[in-house]
Amino acid sequence: MRLRNVLLFTALIVLILGLCASQLVSLIHIPDDTTRLVYIVDGKNIKAELSADESTAVKDMFNGRWAVATGSKCFYSEDVSIRFGDQIFCVTTECC
Repeated sequence: MRLRNVLLFTALIVLILGLCASQLVSLIHIPDDTTRLVYIVDGKNIKAELSADESTAVKDMFNGRWAVATGSKCFYSEDVSIRFGDQIFCVTTECC
């Protein structure tokens, strides 16, 4: 059940990134690092390290996709992010 929720959350993140972003910048390659989820919003402070199987599933969703950049930080924050080692993918909470 937890893996299913992580996969759904990640799919939603990928969709939001695609809808809100305006520019393709680079192809994503995630090395074999620890995967962590961070969600600090509205009094909730959730930080979770994924198991090896969950981490592999999430990395497979990101690898080979295009990373996007925005010129502003509107609605993006490290408080809502997926982290692979030192790579941080911030998730928008709304479209700009």
